[in-house]
Amino acid sequence: MSYIGRGLDAISNVEKLDNITFDGSATYALTKSSAAFTPVGANNLLVSIDGVVQMGNFSVSTTNISFDWSPTSSNTNNFILHYGTGVLNVPADGSIVAAKMAANSVDSDSYVDGSIDAVHLSANSVDSDAYVDGSIDNAHLADDAVGVAELSATGTASSSTFLRGDNAWVAAGGLTSQIVQVQYDIATADGTLAITGAGFAPETVIVFSTVSSTPKWGFGMGTKTDDDYRCTVNNYNNSADNAAPESQIVSVYTGNEPTMAQAVIDSWDADGITLSWTKTRSPTGTVNMYFMFNK
Repeated sequence: MSYIGRGLDAISNVEKLDNITFDGSATYALTKSSAAFTPVGANNLLVSIDGVVQMGNFSVSTTNISFDWSPTSSNTNNFILHYGTGVLNVPADGSIVAAKMAANSVDSDSYVDGSIDAVHLSANSVDSDAYVDGSIDNAHLADDAVGVAELSATGTASSSTFLRGDNAWVAAGGLTSQIVQVQYDIATADGTLAITGAGFAPETVIVFSTVSSTPKWGFGMGTKTDDDYRCTVNNYNNSADNAAPESQIVSVYTGNEPTMAQAVIDSWDADGITLSWTKTRSPTGTVNMYFMFNK
């Protein structure tokens, strides 16, 4: 009697093997779609010959099935079905839909590399923590994305400064300069006096000094490299037509020699210089000093 029932290809994930053409031998090769097939075991095979399901009268070895008897060409193999580990344990390809999947059953371990495109990314799901260092090039920066606030430059950005190669904001021109005005009561000339406001560590300094309500003046220059400084003063020894060099950066005469106040450079600082003052006798008055710091 022929097989009556559900279509053989529709029994869950049961695999249908190729029918065997008997020739009187006891051993035959098992194939599926003409390719060698290795079953799990003899108990996983359902074999029908001449409409009779065979049971316990055959064994398997790798891709071969061996019968306890020798079917001849007059015998017909109706079908050979192979059952996996349980009829429903291995779903057929493409048979599982989203409704049959448990929540969170698919995670990052299940994704195929390159399988997630931009359409399937949620808004803001990629942030700075997801970027690989150095992965963003100029082509992927928005216009004006990097402004002055993002720069680590020193100095102050303004309409009169530019960003120099050493990552510093400096005034336009080949030389960085800053003028600082300082007034000092020479009656108290003793100890150190910090001159600040250069905005940088100066390499040279030029000082022009005058004494209030007098024609007395001084002009001094100094360099950091060799820590050398000199000045020229008028009214030396209280003589209006006399000028003399001094070994100080500032030298002020307020009366007959040696009534004076003098200063040398004590240190070259990050924002200017520090002067060290001394005085002879009792000089009085206010000295106005204009420091031009250069770098």
